Amino acid sequence: MAFCETTDVLTNLNMSATDVPTELLDKAVVKADAEIRAAFSSDLLAALDALGTTPAIIKSLA
Repeated sequence: MAFCETTDVLTNLNMSATDVPTELLDKAVVKADAEIRAAFSSDLLAALDALGTTPAIIKSLA
């Protein structure tokens, strides 16, 4: 499960998709997802995965 999506990055940057090149946005999503995975234990990540949705507070870290 990805813990971050393009809309999360755009929301955190207060920008729209037209403001950011697609390639850059894709890289930002990969980096943000990696940051979230690095910040939390595998147990917490497994619990979030089982939940099926990522809470907004965690997405805001992206």
